[in-house]
Parts: sequence; C-alpha cells; structure tokens
Amino acid sequence: MQKSTQPAAMVKPNIPPSAKKKWLKKLVSQRHIQIMALLGITWMIIFNYIPMYGVIIAFKDYDIIRTISEAPWVGLSTSRNSSWMITLAM
Repeated sequence: MQKSTQPAAMVKPNIPPSAKKKWLKKLVSQRHIQIMALLGITWMIIFNYIPMYGVIIAFKDYDIIRTISEAPWVGLSTSRNSSWMITLAM
C-alpha cells in the first residue's frame, strides 16, 4: 500500500456522474427558489452596500467640481464635535 504524496487539497474528489446529474436536476427543479434568493441578494447589495460608498464623503474634502474619488483625503480633521470619537473609544 502506497500513500499519496500529494496534499489533501490537491487530490480531486471522485464524484460519480450520477451524483452530478442529481445535483443539477435538483438545482433546476428549485429554480424559483434560486431566483428569489438571487433577488434578495441583489436587493441587499444595491440598498445596503452601494450607499456605503457615500459615507466616505465625511472624511474627504469634497466639492461639487471634483468627484468623490478625486477629492483629497482629510480623515478625522473635519470633525468639529469630538463626542462621537469618545463613544467609539468606549
């Protein structure tokens, strides 16, 4: 008995073709559920993650002429009220 010299990550799993067909058939039969999940993920990305790009305006010297990405980074120096920084420190 010889042991494989390849690490476990390098060994391909031996999946029979019938298991692949079952998986594909199950995926196709649940296509309505897959579409609903895809719509939910799309909604979350559009309304939760894309607006986070606008949050960085607070940390940039933004004006109307330059875009947000072209505006120079100023960091926390724009903060006049430091009470929120104390809250973050806690």
